[in-house]
Amino acid sequence: MEDRKIKIHFISFGILAAVAVWYAAAQFFLVPKNEMSLNNSIKTGSKVLANCEKIYDLDPARLKFSEARKEVGKFQYTTVVDKLARTHGIGPSDYDIRTEAVIKRSNRQTQGATMVIKTVDMMSLTSFINEFLETWPGLEIDTLDLRSNDAEDDWKATLRFTYTVK
Repeated sequence: MEDRKIKIHFISFGILAAVAVWYAAAQFFLVPKNEMSLNNSIKTGSKVLANCEKIYDLDPARLKFSEARKEVGKFQYTTVVDKLARTHGIGPSDYDIRTEAVIKRSNRQTQGATMVIKTVDMMSLTSFINEFLETWPGLEIDTLDLRSNDAEDDWKATLRFTYTVK
């Protein structure tokens, strides 16, 4: 019986020691890791906030797009494309755009357009498309057809857009 009590005490002491070691290890390894992760998240958040402030300072008109997003009729491909194309080095004589009528189905309005860019380099095209899609979340590119103009980094691009308001 005495041996049994000693074994129980040793086992209990072993369990308590293991729990104490586990707790100390958790405090030593996990808490600082979580703290570092939190600090990194805070730093990232402050950088994002600073970038948002820069965007607002540099282009406050971007915030006004939310009003225009409520109706397709207020979204005008020609105006938007002209502004963005000039920004990305695509001149008015370098592209043609044809818009379609607004289609209303249940609670959605859609409008399509086809844009043909006669000559564009890849960097200008990708930055144009990127800003176009970022600025107008309801806009989708249905098709993009690229053909080489037989010169290095000179392309003819045909884009088919659909703008949807839900």
